[in-house]
Amino acid sequence: MKRISQTKINVLFITGSIALLLFTLESVTIAQNVQRIGRFDIYLIYFVQHPITSLNTRLMIGVTRLAGPAVMISLTLLIVILLAIRRYFVAALWFGTTLLLSAAILNPLLKQLIGRPRPTIDRLINESGYSFPSGHAIAATVFYGMIATLSSIYLRKLYQKVLIELAAMSLIFMIMLSRVYLGVHYPTDVIGGFLLGTATVCFSVGFFVLYGPVLHRLLNAKGWSDRSMRSAEDQGRLDA
Repeated sequence: MKRISQTKINVLFITGSIALLLFTLESVTIAQNVQRIGRFDIYLIYFVQHPITSLNTRLMIGVTRLAGPAVMISLTLLIVILLAIRRYFVAALWFGTTLLLSAAILNPLLKQLIGRPRPTIDRLINESGYSFPSGHAIAATVFYGMIATLSSIYLRKLYQKVLIELAAMSLIFMIMLSRVYLGVHYPTDVIGGFLLGTATVCFSVGFFVLYGPVLHRLLNAKGWSDRSMRSAEDQGRLDA
């Protein structure tokens, strides 16, 4: 793991705080009148859904499944297992815990607390439950954002990092777009999910950088031989 400067850590916490503040303001505004639908939402729904075609619908259904519960659970377990096999125990715990707390626990609680009904405008698939914030947007932002973070921390080649980060950003955007196109979320729902997911990633990465070495030393003292905090150069020599 490459050394991350205190300035970058501060930027993470500042970015996370801004995203959390914006999410809180949006949540309070929506919670004050969950039945109100703003012009922004209406305009963007019609803009995104035009035109509705069978090809577009099949494409968006495929995209939206990339952040569905079954795929997210399977991919998260796969990443955690792969990290554990490689003896990145701290990274595996960090990755799994972040996804569990944000997507599986926090999101359902917020949906129940705010209680915003789903849109009824040209809904193309059936979805139950409340609308705000978008669980798919949160899951996609956290999962693919964490994948991009892992690549930034552990990969040595710049082009690999750039490709993964661009792919992650593209997937997050397309998944957010798919939820609006399919008529199961308002644009403000997916924006809220993205803001909360961004805050989650920023705070989680910040805490991992700050406190991961403590857990790393603890595990090594217990004989677990954790590799999560090793430098990229050390990783290369170990993998050779």
